[in-house]
Amino acid sequence: MAKNGTRLTAKLSKSLVDKEPRSARSLIPKEENNMPYLTFSFRYCTQQEYFGVKGEDAAWFANLQERLKDLSGKTGAILESKIERDAYRLHPINWNARNCPIKKEDLLSVPNNIRDNKEEDFFWQFQLSKGTGRVVGFFNQTNSIFYIVLLDPKHNIQPSKNFGYAVDDTEIAITEFERLEMKLANAGTSISRCKHNDDCPVTDICEEYNNSNMFFVELDKELRDVYEKIATEGDICQEFEDFLMDKYFKE
Repeated sequence: MAKNGTRLTAKLSKSLVDKEPRSARSLIPKEENNMPYLTFSFRYCTQQEYFGVKGEDAAWFANLQERLKDLSGKTGAILESKIERDAYRLHPINWNARNCPIKKEDLLSVPNNIRDNKEEDFFWQFQLSKGTGRVVGFFNQTNSIFYIVLLDPKHNIQPSKNFGYAVDDTEIAITEFERLEMKLANAGTSISRCKHNDDCPVTDICEEYNNSNMFFVELDKELRDVYEKIATEGDICQEFEDFLMDKYFKE
């Protein structure tokens, strides 16, 4: 409280309300020696044959996170320093390297003007660590953003002489949504083989999903009215409790 009896908290609260909020981004250093720090984008990142991440453990992804964090403290000047480039195994992709399993033309997630450019090759790689693979992508025009295109846990992009130029198979990881789609598709296949197929009400639903990748579910009017009333006027937890009490504990 101030000497005149005025509550300071009121003044403080008003000053906080009146003050224009400031983003934390304005407090974070954005550049070094007038060059912006590197940032990373997954906008064009994809998985494809020989470049899948299924089966990689948490340690591998922790290595990826740590490397991105490390490089986020660098600027585009790293491209001018041979010492730093060598330290990170940062170099352009040699598409003619022995046993390289893909070509630039295979990078379908990348814009055409970059992928199909005949005058300049934009693609680089850097290592996570010697035994944990590489990251493949390209820089923007100011060398301030690195667009990640492929994660290469098996170091397949440039097969190593130390391992006989071998290319290792990988598997493509799928999202939870894709996993659910697969389960639904498998359910549809199983239903089609069911001996009770003609009498099973699930059959039509699975056929509908297989044809359109969508389910249309509708509640009958009576049940819909009950749910609408509970949602707008009541307490669904209380309604459920009352239901249990009425059904199982009623004397």
